[in-house]
Amino acid sequence: MRRLLAAVSLISVCGLLAAGVGSAAREETVLQCDNGQTVTVLTATTGGEADAFGVGQIVGGGGHLIPTGFSGSLVDVDKPELGELFSFSQLKGNGNANRNQATVSCSFGDSGLAADFFGPDPLPEGVDPTDVVAFTFTVSVIWKT
Repeated sequence: MRRLLAAVSLISVCGLLAAGVGSAAREETVLQCDNGQTVTVLTATTGGEADAFGVGQIVGGGGHLIPTGFSGSLVDVDKPELGELFSFSQLKGNGNANRNQATVSCSFGDSGLAADFFGPDPLPEGVDPTDVVAFTFTVSVIWKT
């Protein structure tokens, strides 16, 4: 469950979602981007659901990333026939925001035992505690330097 909670936390953090920045904590996340760069991004998190897309600050290199959409999924690597155990996707402004600006896709992933991801929570049907599961997160951003 700790990994699942960390992944869900990273969804809001790495998804560069932020609301109420005045009371927000800050976290760093490393993203691999399709422009060939790996970047560490500092984002704000409030610990709750966010209503607005926030900006991530690039650590050490200046600039920032403006999110335009994000998606993610969790799959059972040992039983691919189960398909996605869960997935999500959201576009800023229903896909109409920032549509005339070039975007870069950035992502991160994590994997481990299903028992570690779900902890005491019930496992999805067909998933064994010893199955390896993989979480993938992707965010589309406008890269500003």
